Amino acid sequence: MKCHKCNSENSDTAKFCHKCGAELGASPEPKKSFLEGKGLIILVIAVVAILAVAVAGYAVFIGSQPNLQTKDFGGFSISVPEGSDFVLKTNITNIPGKLYVGYVNAGKWNTEAYSISISESKTVPTSTGEQVESSGNQKIFANKTSSGTIYTLYEDKGSCAIMLIGSNLNLLKEMSKTFQLKSLDALKGPTTATQTTSTPVVSGPISILGGSFSTGSGDADKTYAKINVGTGHAGESYTVQIFYSRDGKALNNGNMVPVSVHGDGCIYVSSAEAYKFYPDHATIKIYSTSGQLLATKSVTLTPTSGTQTF
Repeated sequence: MKCHKCNSENSDTAKFCHKCGAELGASPEPKKSFLEGKGLIILVIAVVAILAVAVAGYAVFIGSQPNLQTKDFGGFSISVPEGSDFVLKTNITNIPGKLYVGYVNAGKWNTEAYSISISESKTVPTSTGEQVESSGNQKIFANKTSSGTIYTLYEDKGSCAIMLIGSNLNLLKEMSKTFQLKSLDALKGPTTATQTTSTPVVSGPISILGGSFSTGSGDADKTYAKINVGTGHAGESYTVQIFYSRDGKALNNGNMVPVSVHGDGCIYVSSAEAYKFYPDHATIKIYSTSGQLLATKSVTLTPTSGTQTF
């Protein structure tokens, strides 16, 4: 059995390393050491930990339902989470003569409520996962991923259909209830007369050429990713999703982050929060702004602080 601390070989029945004395079979060490207590101290720590988990769980429950505010998109209005920022990503006709317009959330709650799409063709998005609900003109599809379930809510609103994508199904349902169509013509921009595909114009296929990951040694330090896709894609918009893990256990939920390629041909993305353990694996996924997976790369990392290239 190899010691996780000094890498010395020990017998399979050994409980402690013969070289450094570390306990064998122990969990990976966090970024910083934690003092171990006994007796009453252990009891106090356990009680505090339980209370912390309970408070955190309650906060997540409360925070999972943000306040809604009405947003006027010109041709329609809909209530969206406070702090969200839905920006126009697609304004084209995916079927000749039929409007399709899409908005992606570049602000808060961009995982819970990721995108809003309006379609005049009213094509049911059966490719977005398994249908799990159907009521009247509303259909809901679920796409289960390693980080959780992503829902697609489709609803025929008469003159058009709306499609909402996000991880919070109750939130999507509340948003759908508030949708008010004003004018399809007001949504048609100048690009609708010339473009005939639902994929935003880009310079060509995109691939992940390399990059780096950086993590500081402090408990509050986030993980930063630099992804090189080439200067030929400079200025183009995409959506990036990065899953981090340690010893096969997920460290994050893989937020969908709207990004633009910098002039140096790189995409820069930071983790949403700091992780207790250094990641030893990362999976990068790059999507088009309409949600099509364009490139993916799996990266093995050394679980230490500093910058690592791949």
